[in-house]
Amino acid sequence: MSMPTLRANFDSALQLFLVSLLALLVSFALLIEEHQRNWLLYLTALLGFGFLTQRQVRSQLRSNRTSLALGILLLLPLLSILWSTPGAAAEPVELKDLILAAICIAGVYLGLTALNLRQPAFSGRLQLVFAATALFGLWLALGHWWFWLRPTAERPRFEGGFAFYNAVHASIFAFAAGLLAIHDRLNSRQPVTLWLSVPLLVSVSLFGLLAGARAAMAAFVITALAMLVRKGAGRWGVLAGGALLTAAVGATLLLIGPEQLKNIWLSRGLSYRLEIWDQVLTQFGACPFLLGCGIDAPPSIVAGLETGDRAHSMPLATFYYYGVLGLLITAAALGYLALRGAEKGGTAWAWLLGYALLANMTSGDHVLERATLFWPYFWLPVLMLATINRASPGTPARAQP
Repeated sequence: MSMPTLRANFDSALQLFLVSLLALLVSFALLIEEHQRNWLLYLTALLGFGFLTQRQVRSQLRSNRTSLALGILLLLPLLSILWSTPGAAAEPVELKDLILAAICIAGVYLGLTALNLRQPAFSGRLQLVFAATALFGLWLALGHWWFWLRPTAERPRFEGGFAFYNAVHASIFAFAAGLLAIHDRLNSRQPVTLWLSVPLLVSVSLFGLLAGARAAMAAFVITALAMLVRKGAGRWGVLAGGALLTAAVGATLLLIGPEQLKNIWLSRGLSYRLEIWDQVLTQFGACPFLLGCGIDAPPSIVAGLETGDRAHSMPLATFYYYGVLGLLITAAALGYLALRGAEKGGTAWAWLLGYALLANMTSGDHVLERATLFWPYFWLPVLMLATINRASPGTPARAQP
């Protein structure tokens, strides 16, 4: 087969991977069964591994330290099984689920490496898809909740719908898209244009208020203010953000009224977080301090009338499963990826990762989970930071020898 034919086949596979990846993102906002979404993810990962045949990709992997940082994040949970001591009251983790998740993430990483090498503008295009998907998914989920589930005075809080069935993860995902819009406005750069950013910011704020997403809202406000200060946007930027948030609060009050909004935000108290964290730390006392309890020994938690095995805090879960050594290694790997990606022009994704970590201070669990809404707002920025290939924003990638 001639070289032009091989190149044409490669380009076709590249476009197919791009379509699959974007379809995967859109599927989080559409009515699609979980197993169908997983098969789409497996296809995307399989196409990603196909790019190992390309010399450019192999060269990038050998010379790029991000491969090592990403490998640490993926292998740490798997290695922790070696010292796990599963408790009698907790369901041990399925090893195959961890392996499948790691393989899928590695495959998407390879595909994004190829796309960022060949198409330097891909990062910006992906931001547009992320924002547009969130906007469409938000209104789809809110419409389903309002017209189908019909909220009542006793249950005014958004309960989820379609792929946004988990109100907490859906809110974090939505605010992440809003931050991409803010970053684009501050940097006066395509693709998230004004016509999309304004309705998106109002929508995500409305969604967060109805869902009672206190941690996500706080992380969003903190990150947005930090972005405004960093960019030197001044009082006009703060006033514009305040105006959008006010518009969202006004819309929320019109929909459900002040009393129900107060119930959504205050009636849950601290959602048993202090009790959950105390039990996690108590059970950690029986595990090695340096290495932790291992991923195969989740905690057994009783909160109120419910039982569970989630720490509801990503840093605490990391500490519980991998110990102080694993927590430091995870922080170092994520910090390196964020700094390296920002230097290459991925500041938007670095902000997004920082926001995801803030929002998961009181939510989430360990990083290697099956495909849920957790993936777009955590793993997507991690992988984009690891693969982005520009010297600075707007600078084309250098040709590979």
